[in-house]
Amino acid sequence: MADEEHSTPLISRQEAKAQGLKRYFTGKPCKHGHVAERLVLDGNCLGCARISAKKGSANYRKNRPEKVNAWLYEKSEEDRRAFWADQARKQRAKFPEKHKQYGKKHYERNKSELLARNKIWVQSNKDKLNAYYRDYFENKYISIFQ
Repeated sequence: MADEEHSTPLISRQEAKAQGLKRYFTGKPCKHGHVAERLVLDGNCLGCARISAKKGSANYRKNRPEKVNAWLYEKSEEDRRAFWADQARKQRAKFPEKHKQYGKKHYERNKSELLARNKIWVQSNKDKLNAYYRDYFENKYISIFQ
């Protein structure tokens, strides 16, 4: 039964430790009845570890609300924006294909709204656009003929 539910091969903790693995699967239930992979480090099953982590983080948030969001109140709005922009930049760099697919899906879902917003921006920023295109073409043609 355990082999049907889990694709992980049956292996003992000692064998997993010898092979340098982080997890192993015995096919036997833990003391709480979970039939799941176990950690080589301490022998705990991942089902129990998940439950423990959820309880621990919920208790931490409940008992220490001032520490959970302390950095939000210590930093300025500009610093928070910079932090989250940096996090987003790192995620885009880490998963470029995923970001590209998300952008395409977002565009398809919101195409009419995005085009309307773009049209309004173009109408209200004609001076910026004209200056940009003027600089772009001057620099492009200068570099071509030099």
